[in-house]
Amino acid sequence: GTIIGLIASQWAIDWMIASFPEELPYWFSFGIDWRVAAFTIGIAVFTTLAVGLLPSLRLAEIARRAGARIALGCMIAETSILSAAGLRFLQVCPKVTWAEGCFGRWLLSSDVVRKSLTSGLGGRPPKLSELGWGIEVERARLEALCDGHSRVFQL
Repeated sequence: GTIIGLIASQWAIDWMIASFPEELPYWFSFGIDWRVAAFTIGIAVFTTLAVGLLPSLRLAEIARRAGARIALGCMIAETSILSAAGLRFLQVCPKVTWAEGCFGRWLLSSDVVRKSLTSGLGGRPPKLSELGWGIEVERARLEALCDGHSRVFQL
């Protein structure tokens, strides 16, 4: 949702600028503040993990107690950031019957992490060996996807 909102915002700004009948003075500037956008994306990721991962683990425990099978699905906009969350879920949630994910970058032109978490041969998920989320965001890759300045927040 955040990415779609950013794209729609940029289109709206372009349309608004094109609709002015004359050239604007040099002190008029319209655009997305990429610092605010990066902060918003960071909050969206944090909220997804904090509000999504913990309730998912609780739900998996309820399902396990009831004898139901547990499955983990992926998202079409999955990057290595979301793949890392899914892999950590698999590490802390035993007896997952079916899992998909780690399909790589379908929304961005390149992944923003140092080591991409893409499924290997036979669909095997990569292993996370580091503590935390096991990923490192590459500032240069993130900036290459932005029109302006970006900030990387350490969580």
